[in-house]
Amino acid sequence: MEKSKITKEIRQCHRGEGFFLSLLSDFAILHKIDGGNDIGIDYFCEWVNQKNSESTNILFVVQLKTTQLDKIILTSVGDDKGRSSLPLYEIKRKDKDGKSNGNFDNSIEPKTIEYWRGFEIPVYLFVVIVAEGKESMLFYKRYTPILHRTEKNEEIKFHLASKDNLFLSFANKIHNKGVFCRDLYIDYIRCNYKRGAIIHKNPGDLGLNQFQNKKFFFQDMLTEQYKTETQETINWIKAIDQHIKTN
Repeated sequence: MEKSKITKEIRQCHRGEGFFLSLLSDFAILHKIDGGNDIGIDYFCEWVNQKNSESTNILFVVQLKTTQLDKIILTSVGDDKGRSSLPLYEIKRKDKDGKSNGNFDNSIEPKTIEYWRGFEIPVYLFVVIVAEGKESMLFYKRYTPILHRTEKNEEIKFHLASKDNLFLSFANKIHNKGVFCRDLYIDYIRCNYKRGAIIHKNPGDLGLNQFQNKKFFFQDMLTEQYKTETQETINWIKAIDQHIKTN
């Protein structure tokens, strides 16, 4: 009787998923979605407050992919200066001749993008790159600016989010400035504005010691893409305030 075999592809996916879980489990509650490949979502995640280990109630969506280093072209394109400070990369697929075969995430179907666009929480594509005898690497790409049409797909690069088998959630323990956490906080605010909410959680709830002067809203993010929704909320607040004063 022939025994069932575990293919190289399945082992690779298991390895990538294990690496992803080992890195993020200290920072988020990870809810795996059965049949995630069919709907384009593998995890719903809750960011955890590092001070009390409780959920911040800030959710984000993850699609997880794993690939081999020898199947891609990985190109450094600098650092995300003024934002997360993480190293930025382009990830291209290789064709049979070893040449570029387009962006790694070009395989995401348009219907999946439209499905993601309906969410009111941040969306990320995480990619684990594995290689025999080498440390695995974790990358992420922010999809919220793409879904909200504030930035184009080709403008958003992949962020290297791991080093020495650790998840780069914060830049360092001294300054505690956001790395992935910074992007999550900004994308969370973008999603608030998209649904017309003009207030947000304190960044300290996520473990950030920045943005402390942002007491009400981020004026630099109130672009045309959010103008209608946020202005409608402001108009309602003014109307309610006027009603209270006159009654």
